Amino acid sequence: MKYSFLLIILLLTIVTGCRSEADRLTEFCIHFDQEVQASQDCHEMASRLGELLSPPQPHFRDMDLCEDTKACLPCKKAVRDMLRQCGYDPELRPVLDRMTFSKTLRKQMVSEEE
Repeated sequence: MKYSFLLIILLLTIVTGCRSEADRLTEFCIHFDQEVQASQDCHEMASRLGELLSPPQPHFRDMDLCEDTKACLPCKKAVRDMLRQCGYDPELRPVLDRMTFSKTLRKQMVSEEE
């Protein structure tokens, strides 16, 4: 019994330790989208996203993950929804300044702005 418990812990450690950058990015993007969708207004959205970004998240910005995988799809959707709901609301400015967008998401934000 004791050994089976240790084996389970070891297997979980191995599985979570083998997560790829794409897996971590996808998980972050899903949480990001959930927080945007759960927000009732721009103030609440800024607060929720501020909490999500603290502690600072891993930096994926210069990786090609968004171009080579589907990991960024939830983030792209969340960014579109965030901009559609709040635009560049001053309350979101600190959140936007702390976020590290991939090149693909930056292009998306610029095209949404025009």
